[in-house]
Amino acid sequence: ILLSSNYMAYHEQKSADLSQSHLKDKVSLFISCKDLVQKDFNSKSDPFVVVYIRDKKTSKFKELGRTEVIQDNSYPSFTTQFKLDYYFEEEQLLRFDVFDEDKRGSKKLKDHDFIGSVPMILGELMHEKGQTMSKKLLTKKGKGIKNKKSKRYSSITVAAEKVGQANNALIKLQFTCKDLPRMDSIFGKSDPYFRITRTRGDNEQELSIYGNRENHIKKTLNPVFPAFTIEAQKLCNCDPYTPITIKIYDWDSGDVSKDDFIGEYTTNLNELKSKPRGLQLTRKAKSKKNKSYGTLNVVQFSSEPLYGFLDYLQGGAEISLMTAIDFTGSNGHPKDNGSLHYLENYYTKGEPSRYQKAIRQIGNIVSVYDFDKKFPVW
Repeated sequence: ILLSSNYMAYHEQKSADLSQSHLKDKVSLFISCKDLVQKDFNSKSDPFVVVYIRDKKTSKFKELGRTEVIQDNSYPSFTTQFKLDYYFEEEQLLRFDVFDEDKRGSKKLKDHDFIGSVPMILGELMHEKGQTMSKKLLTKKGKGIKNKKSKRYSSITVAAEKVGQANNALIKLQFTCKDLPRMDSIFGKSDPYFRITRTRGDNEQELSIYGNRENHIKKTLNPVFPAFTIEAQKLCNCDPYTPITIKIYDWDSGDVSKDDFIGEYTTNLNELKSKPRGLQLTRKAKSKKNKSYGTLNVVQFSSEPLYGFLDYLQGGAEISLMTAIDFTGSNGHPKDNGSLHYLENYYTKGEPSRYQKAIRQIGNIVSVYDFDKKFPVW
């Protein structure tokens, strides 16, 4: 009887939640920074960003995630994206803290130099033109931070995009290049690496999707880049015709400003599927007539669908709720107030034991999906 009443209450709550589902959207955030101050003595900073969201119950900020670290770069475009639910009727306060990595690999923020921070309301970001907002980074005292070299304030830009979830898949790709130009000298070779970018929506804003200068291959004009995997949602937001640009650079020692741009090719997921070869790399500007910048080859492509819980249910998956209760002596006697099985309050006040509470809280959710509504207990 208790299970049935809770089951009905759950469905009433579920119906109420569904009535508000049209006010919720899944969005992804892309982050870049400009004019970051130099925290290291003889090199540029190695920045990364920690993203927080304020908990509406406790009003405290909890960490949503961190970007990758980009070495020696005052103008980083991070490839890490952050997915979260956007609620139209709620104020969702985000905070972005920018750090310079000092102790490589350490997860402790005290091991790194704090650069700056900025709060941002998700609703304001979504309402901004192009769902893109730039703000000055602030010190812990709330003052702007100025880059002495560029004489501009350090800033962060956040772009939001509604997540395309239909037909998401895990894509495996591998690129090679042939006959790249010699960028270091007439007799030298190049140290190539690639980056993938794409435009977002109708505003043609460029997003950094994949690639890092740390993954360059030394002294070659015919690089064979390692295969990698990426979700279709991140690569093209599940749109097979979204333009994707593959950019080839020549790595130089020092920071990213010394790297040479070799050439690029713009394609889409639909074309990549055919594993095209001999794609001519071009330059939009300063491109010399009849000058070859090498070719790009797609030597590996595979796609594996990513299924969610609903897909398994629609495919006929059957779920069974089974419960096992631990009666070991370490849990204490049922008459002991400290025992997980303590039942005195149940007999006198109708309050369930902690084991009963756990079974009901979890069971009421999972039982909805049980195919025969029979619940074995051990």
